[in-house]
Amino acid sequence: MPTVLFGLLIPLAVAAIALWRSESIARLVSAIPLHWLVAAQVYRVAGGIFLVLWADGRLPWQFALPAGIGDVATGSVAAVVAALLVRNVIGAHRATYAWCLFGIADLVVAITMGAMTSPGRAHLLAFEAPNLLITSYPLVMVPTFAVPLALMLHGLVLWRLRRETAIKPSRENVVSLMDALRRSIAAERLAPRRDAPVPERSSSTSPGRTRRVVPSGLDERQFPVFSRRNAKRDLAHPENREIAGVLERGAGLMTFMRQQRSTV
Repeated sequence: MPTVLFGLLIPLAVAAIALWRSESIARLVSAIPLHWLVAAQVYRVAGGIFLVLWADGRLPWQFALPAGIGDVATGSVAAVVAALLVRNVIGAHRATYAWCLFGIADLVVAITMGAMTSPGRAHLLAFEAPNLLITSYPLVMVPTFAVPLALMLHGLVLWRLRRETAIKPSRENVVSLMDALRRSIAAERLAPRRDAPVPERSSSTSPGRTRRVVPSGLDERQFPVFSRRNAKRDLAHPENREIAGVLERGAGLMTFMRQQRSTV
């Protein structure tokens, strides 16, 4: 059983470190459609083999019933949740969260019951018919391959959901900033000519914050404040690149209009 636990934990640790330390891997995972990551767990319906082996008297019910029923349910619902994500149904993300938590709970219960019904220090159940098959080929591939893969997929789905939730508010702020720039450009066109260019005022900066240049006449609250890490992440998001380009052109147009007014 210790060998099985090492086979379970090592792939998870390697995947977590790679995702945390490598931006290339993070971008690669971000490029995968979310419904693909969910639909990939349809293979969990193969956990029904535990029910077949229990019915044949080769596995204890304490392990076979929760593991088999939970796996079949998780694999079946994965197809439904993936379809909701493809259709962008309202509440699809909440359904994905609930499905993810259920799938992880199923894996935790299966691992716990597998340890408690197998020979070893944690053997507390099924003394009359211990779970010997789970540590022999081919079922040993379940805790050493199928379970780590399922946990990694659940982790990637939760990571993607959290990332998309964090990006959405910042994108809304950028859209509001575009509206503020349009209003400022309209005000510049209607304002009387001034002899000197309108100075720009810079907002104060603090450690860990990016410096912002706020055009005169605009409310600073219209400008989103990001940490360097978040700004890099948000502007790298495909939906925000085009918006960032529009903002840059709008700021350049405002500067050009001020320069023309000051030279007339």
